[in-house]
Amino acid sequence: MRRCLPILIIFVVLSVSSCSFINNFVVINASGNVVEVSYTLKRWTGLTPRTLPSSQLGKQIGWQELPASRYTIDQDNKRIVLQLNAGEALLVDQCRPANGQSAGDCESDEFSVQRIAIVGSVGKIALEGEQAQRAFVFDRNHSYTLTYK
Repeated sequence: MRRCLPILIIFVVLSVSSCSFINNFVVINASGNVVEVSYTLKRWTGLTPRTLPSSQLGKQIGWQELPASRYTIDQDNKRIVLQLNAGEALLVDQCRPANGQSAGDCESDEFSVQRIAIVGSVGKIALEGEQAQRAFVFDRNHSYTLTYK
């Protein structure tokens, strides 16, 4: 019994700490100018705006929470508006792949962005509903990205 106890403890710890995979949905500002990003959520996720230099996507660098002076949140309407600098990436949503898989799309009801708009010097991108989710493209950095050029 004493020999089995350590093995049982290790088994329980490993099964509880199994890897969980998360899809990141990221807006990239690849233009040379600041753009305005606004997005409305289906439900409040509590995820405040986080950015990192787009050159750091896919590296083991944590997302940096934006200072409150760079964004506004309307919690009643679940809407976030911010200025995204050139060469910056914005994390707008995270969800697990469908059916417990280690990769792949999220279930459509798990994707929390209802509307997203990006306005810059060369035009506007405005997407809503399922179109908003499908506009994000899986890239080599293992993120789903929507790039404004």
